[in-house]
Parts: sequence; C-alpha cells; structure tokens
Amino acid sequence: MEPITILYAVLFLLIAWLVYKKLFSKGTDYTDIKSVMAEVEVYIAYGLTKYALNLLEKALEYNPDNSELINKLNEVKSKNI
Repeated sequence: MEPITILYAVLFLLIAWLVYKKLFSKGTDYTDIKSVMAEVEVYIAYGLTKYALNLLEKALEYNPDNSELINKLNEVKSKNI
C-alpha cells in the first residue's frame, strides 16, 4: 500500500471519529488533551487553522498551565502569520 493511501485512510478515520464525537457526545471535552490535540491536527491537515486556534485557546481556558497546548498554540500561530 502506498504511503499517500495510508495517509488518506488515517485522515478519513480521524474525520469519521470527529463526526461521530460531535454527533453523539455532549460537546468537546476541553480537559481531554489527547482528544483536543487530535482534533487540532485534523483542522491543520485541512488548512483550517482558524478552527485549530479557537480550539486551542478554548482548551487553554480549562487547562491554562498545559505546556503541550501552549506549544501547539504558538506553533500554529507562527505558521499562520
């Protein structure tokens, strides 16, 4: 299997998971850092940096000292200039 096919499969699964999560959950759990980071990566992969920034900023309201979120926010901001 070619690497690009695997990449598309992974992206499809991430999107399917996000859609499922949005449809059947009560909303984003901003305290679940792994979930937030996965959603951010999907937004970035599709060029939706505005949504990634908003999600990171909202997650930081609930986790203000989380270095992983802070670093990712700075990374996205620096690429979005």
